[in-house]
Amino acid sequence: MIEKIRKSLAIKISLLFLVAIIPPYLLTSLLYFQNSREAIYSEVVRGLKAETELIRENIDARLFLLRSNVMAWAGLEVMKDILTDDVDKRITSVLEGLKRDYGLAGEIYAIGKNRSVVASSSSAYIGMNIKDTYLSQVLSGEVIELDTHPSQISGREVISFIAPVNPPFLGAKPIGALILEYEIKGFKDVITMGNIHILAILNKNGKVIVSSQEGIVEKTGIIDYIDRKGMAATSVPGYIISLSDSKGYFDFKGFGWMLAGAVNEDEVLSSVKWVEKKSLFLGVSGAVVILTLIFVFANRAVRPLKELSLRADHIARTKDFAAGFGYTARSDEVGKLAAAFNHMVEETNGYIGRLKEMEEEVRRADRLSALGELSAGMAHEIKNPLGIIKSSADMLRTWLEIRCPLIPHGVL
Repeated sequence: MIEKIRKSLAIKISLLFLVAIIPPYLLTSLLYFQNSREAIYSEVVRGLKAETELIRENIDARLFLLRSNVMAWAGLEVMKDILTDDVDKRITSVLEGLKRDYGLAGEIYAIGKNRSVVASSSSAYIGMNIKDTYLSQVLSGEVIELDTHPSQISGREVISFIAPVNPPFLGAKPIGALILEYEIKGFKDVITMGNIHILAILNKNGKVIVSSQEGIVEKTGIIDYIDRKGMAATSVPGYIISLSDSKGYFDFKGFGWMLAGAVNEDEVLSSVKWVEKKSLFLGVSGAVVILTLIFVFANRAVRPLKELSLRADHIARTKDFAAGFGYTARSDEVGKLAAAFNHMVEETNGYIGRLKEMEEEVRRADRLSALGELSAGMAHEIKNPLGIIKSSADMLRTWLEIRCPLIPHGVL
């Protein structure tokens, strides 16, 4: 029974230590990882938003610069050669130089009032006609900005900036227009300059104009999420995204584009997840080690109980109270238990000694009582015949005194 109690006590001590150590450890770890995850997530969102805003500003600045350049180039003195259909190719030479010097991803065209291309940065397009009706607006002095559309001249997907050509000597009457068709792919260098791997420019209808990787935005499902949630979207299942609306630049209001940047949540939080997995492994391993150590120390702590059980069993079988229980030198509970047990053994041994003395006295009293009874019986048995003899002697003496008066008195 004591052995069972000893084992049960060791298990209970181990469980007590586990309950005291493991839950606080797990709770502290969960709070730490939760705070770390939230901090890293917030930092990623903040950094993603800042970088997206910066790239969007660069795009707006480039659009503004393209528009400003077209307006400035339209005012060049050489543009008056539109009146002569650029017969000496001076405008074409200038436009080729501008495209080369500015590294433009597109073409520049000079158009006369007859809607025909009189000069171009690529001579192959000279002589082509423009069917769009915006020329009438340009000839009235307006600067036109056209969102993404297929070029009538090159057939590529472009945005267009169209400025009237108004030589000073003709007053306020334009003689033609200068068109800059900038290919959409020219923005790819802007959206790939940062650290955001998934980045796309969307038009005001939510259609992808250009992306950092072909088809990557569609695969992530970001577009569908934006279509459902609109501008409020800040996260997509599996991704962290940032949306930045085009705000224009100075007097250029922009095309209403939106820049969407996204990062894979698993990738940016991989460090935290790695730490979580390692900590979980270390926590489980530590729990096993702690449980083993606690069980070992618990067994050592309750080892005196085993010796106590053996000593008690020895006393119960042999009635030997001579040997005491050790551990009396210890000042803890085990030492107190050993002292109490030894005191109990000494007291019990003393009681047994006294009981033996009392038992001997009782036996002696029993023997004396039996001897007294025997003596009384013998006296009784002897007394009866003696009484008869005495009575008979008295009767004989009396008879003799009566019958023989001559016998001296002292003789009888």
